[in-house]
Amino acid sequence: MSRIRPALAGLAAAAALLGAAAPADARFSWAVSGGGPGSDDADGIGSDPSGNLVISGGTAGPGGADIFAARYGPRGGLRWMRRYASTGADQAFDNDVDTHGNGLITGSFNRTVDFGGTTLVSRGGTRPRYGDAFLLKLGRNGNTRWVRQIGGTASDGGDEIVAGPHDDALVIGDTEGDVRFSSTVELQGEGGRDAWVARFRSAGSLAWARLLGGSGDTQSHGIGVDRRGRVLVTGEFQGEARIGSKRLESDGARPDVFVARLDRRGRVLWAKRFGDADREIGRGVAADARGNVYFSGEYAGRIQIGAHSLTAAGSDDMFLAKATPGGRILWVVSIGGPGPETGPELEVDRRGNAYLAGTFSGTARIGRRVLRSTGARGAFAAKLSPKGRLAWVAQSGPESPFATLGELTVGPRFVSVLGRYAGSVRLGSRTFTSAGETDYFIAGAPR
Repeated sequence: MSRIRPALAGLAAAAALLGAAAPADARFSWAVSGGGPGSDDADGIGSDPSGNLVISGGTAGPGGADIFAARYGPRGGLRWMRRYASTGADQAFDNDVDTHGNGLITGSFNRTVDFGGTTLVSRGGTRPRYGDAFLLKLGRNGNTRWVRQIGGTASDGGDEIVAGPHDDALVIGDTEGDVRFSSTVELQGEGGRDAWVARFRSAGSLAWARLLGGSGDTQSHGIGVDRRGRVLVTGEFQGEARIGSKRLESDGARPDVFVARLDRRGRVLWAKRFGDADREIGRGVAADARGNVYFSGEYAGRIQIGAHSLTAAGSDDMFLAKATPGGRILWVVSIGGPGPETGPELEVDRRGNAYLAGTFSGTARIGRRVLRSTGARGAFAAKLSPKGRLAWVAQSGPESPFATLGELTVGPRFVSVLGRYAGSVRLGSRTFTSAGETDYFIAGAPR
């Protein structure tokens, strides 16, 4: 989920990734935790123009796995929380907030779920949490405005969502067969697993839907939108992928990265592939005010992005790349260490500052800054300048046993990150102890 975020003046100059000056260490200035006796996993976060936050995810216990959503103030004060009762295993995977403070949430459900008075019954799919996809719009008070069901008789899921310039909802997902978006629009699957992208108007009607498929497997992981309403999608594909009239072929049996740009009517403007015989995945994508494209992902071994060749320091490293509106690569940076680094979620403000959130093991290098964690996993957030220079980085306490970051959002004052932890976690001056198997946290660092 990435849309253009407003920029603030007076930010300190960034230090070069390969330059002489060292970047600053940022500190989480506030943090809150949530969860119960079971397993709680929050995957989506978005902010309104005032900095209020909406999060979403899944909560699992003896009674099953349900979707939840919550609203917090700009510094983490809880406003409301909703849980949606179901008979199956359900999960919200992402959300955003439109200019009026309405929450837009996507994810997956199977069997039956009650979204605040509107009950949906999945059409098929036997995989836990992957029956059909849903798109839910909540008002500022948490009441259901409308909900839409997306899916067919196979397993379907909603992956990410972003609010468009006119408060429309742009959503991506995956399907293993035919997928129905409305009573009149159904797309036929082309391969083992296909990706799709759709635009829904503010009132909930479908504007268009497109399949990103082919004879191979294609999965979408990130979506963004620019101020003109043009859509960006990234993910992974294996074998052959057809994105509009563009045909892509992966290098070898493991997945490669794809990045595509569509116009506001869903027509594909361009699509590009990045990768080699190792495993590469596109995770986040966004645009700045000039329409430049930023995308992030994971890679193993080597990856060629434009004229830039990267070599992983460990099993999986992260990358961040910037391209022109037409897709020509301008620069690429790598983040990594001996262990795996995963999940580089991405947001970009109007000035082109990029904000990343991810997870690492042991040690990881971001330019001249080395992150360390003695636990199984550590979480970090970082800011890079429009030229790819590291401005600051913040991380969970290195002694935290297990902490991962799932998403982030850029508000008027804070970069707010959303993560999951087990045992305990230190974020700035706050230390939390989980109430169950896993809990979630929200933390804010000054922009």
